Amino acid sequence: MNYLLALFGMSKEELLSCLNEGRKKLITPQEIDGEEIKVSLLKKIDEIFHKGLPFYLDFTPIEMNQTEKVFFRKTKFRTVLSIEDKRLVDSFESLKSLLDGYRTLTDTLSAEYRLHKSFTIHSDPKSAADHVRDTLIPPL
Repeated sequence: MNYLLALFGMSKEELLSCLNEGRKKLITPQEIDGEEIKVSLLKKIDEIFHKGLPFYLDFTPIEMNQTEKVFFRKTKFRTVLSIEDKRLVDSFESLKSLLDGYRTLTDTLSAEYRLHKSFTIHSDPKSAADHVRDTLIPPL
């Protein structure tokens, strides 16, 4: 929870204010500070941050890396960002991290991948097909 509050630049009071908007029975600070949080409350918190329940149930430690997220690197922006703006930026950063992970995985596998040679539209189609055929179908 502290990670999300720091990422989105919110205080616990601001989070409670968002959570308690329009409610008769108010959520207390103890309910979001404890070691355990009810799933129904996590769903309400997720309506604000849009991270998905698996994010809250994952026990992997999260580093507040200053270079990974723009909201940890920069403290001031030219404009005031809304929570929706911050959510959008965070979703693109998360997608970029995922794609970087796939790229890294692909790079480590490329030495084992026999068709790692790339062809362009300027390559001779016959020689490209011959190369692929020879690689996939070994001679008898």
